[in-house]
Amino acid sequence: QTYTFSDMSLPWVSFIVHFSFSIVIAIIYCFLVKKYACMAMGQGAVFGIAVWILFHLIIMPITHTVPAIWDQPFHEHLSELFGHIVWMITIDYVRQLFIYRYQLD
Repeated sequence: QTYTFSDMSLPWVSFIVHFSFSIVIAIIYCFLVKKYACMAMGQGAVFGIAVWILFHLIIMPITHTVPAIWDQPFHEHLSELFGHIVWMITIDYVRQLFIYRYQLD
């Protein structure tokens, strides 16, 4: 089955994979920051950029999940880059909120 948004039809499974990946990476990030505080550089922005480079520019094109980076439009790269920065800053904000609110170590 597919889901249509912005005149594009995508399989439901792609959303499940996308959000599952996001949750798993967020959990990994939280554990890494607890052990290595430097991972939180830029409130998570640097980590988000690293995830974007690793997955969107290297792994996904190699596995043919997405076209090669030179076959993708520039605005796609720009959107993904800033999307990953905002995503990780948001995760870091929520992580800090939980630490503050629940007095976690």
